[in-house]
Amino acid sequence: LYRGETYALQIDAHSTMLKDWDVHAIEQHKRTGNEYAVMTNYPSDVSAIDANGHAKMGTTPMMCKSHFEREMLRFDSNPEIQVPARLHGSPVLQPFWGAGASFSKGHRIVRVPYDCCLSMMFTGEEISMATRMWTNGYDLYT
Repeated sequence: LYRGETYALQIDAHSTMLKDWDVHAIEQHKRTGNEYAVMTNYPSDVSAIDANGHAKMGTTPMMCKSHFEREMLRFDSNPEIQVPARLHGSPVLQPFWGAGASFSKGHRIVRVPYDCCLSMMFTGEEISMATRMWTNGYDLYT
């Protein structure tokens, strides 16, 4: 589906978007100052959006907690964090990639494509993608 667009978005189909989400996502990406930034998380609950499509809270979900389930590393639910004022609204580095929401420059799709040999994989594709992105120079942000 990628046709050379400047930006690429992957998001769960059941997600609800903020008003002007695209403008905000591009602004946040620019604030990283990093061409290889990937902004990613599991989206906040829909109750965090008001009737006008604006965020009710000044927090962001951060992927920083995980556990082993048998032999597989699993991510736990995201805590919502208050971004420190000293960051001036810049996204925050985090260690994991979430398939629930991912926004980056489009070249990420070409340089780190989905693994053709892992078709129909659900548990584990996030670790694989995060590792492959990071070893190709991409940084993960929330």
